[in-house]
Amino acid sequence: MLTVAFIGPDGAGKSTVIERVRAELPRPSKVVYMNINLYSVAALLPTTRLWLRIRMAQRGHLDLAKYGLAPPESERAARRRTRSAFKAVVRLAVYVSEESARYLLAAYYRRRGLLVLFDRHFVAEYYGRDIGVSGRLPPDRALHRILLDRVYPRPDLVVCLDAPAEVLFARKGEYTIEALDAQRRRYLRSRGAFPNFVVIDATQPLDTVVLQVLEIIRTCSASESD
Repeated sequence: MLTVAFIGPDGAGKSTVIERVRAELPRPSKVVYMNINLYSVAALLPTTRLWLRIRMAQRGHLDLAKYGLAPPESERAARRRTRSAFKAVVRLAVYVSEESARYLLAAYYRRRGLLVLFDRHFVAEYYGRDIGVSGRLPPDRALHRILLDRVYPRPDLVVCLDAPAEVLFARKGEYTIEALDAQRRRYLRSRGAFPNFVVIDATQPLDTVVLQVLEIIRTCSASESD
């Protein structure tokens, strides 16, 4: 069964288009949300919720140095390095567990004969930060890059909703025009990571965008069954 990922900068209309497409599809479908910002995801693993609560609690910890109770600087530096390495391992474990859970959920839906629609996609989200960049990365990010690039499955089709940064900013008023333009360029650069990548002009009327997406999905479904 086909898997389709919808990507694009904030304000491109991903969620709206997905819901409209689902309503028009001739077969049942499920949406799998793949936002990398865990704080904005409603459905999380219990272990991830616990990790987020611990992180939030740590942000309000007592500053011992302020009260003259901290150990010497050399000892603090060693502890910081140890804590940093430990946190990197825990962070990687949390993100990989969440990502794996989403992929397993998508695989479950596919086995039930459902068309899977990804709202965002992990590979596209990390492409401009880790996957499509050269040079060395910290060990945790290097391992994560291997998982993203070589282990996690790719969707059968990627629909990139694209619009100028000025249009995106006018729609939602979030971030800055510069930040939105950087998002847009990052998503477009991720084209090389996917076998089927289609760019849709998101400045068109919503009905036009939905019709174009439906036609692309029908074409891919037909070629998949041949």
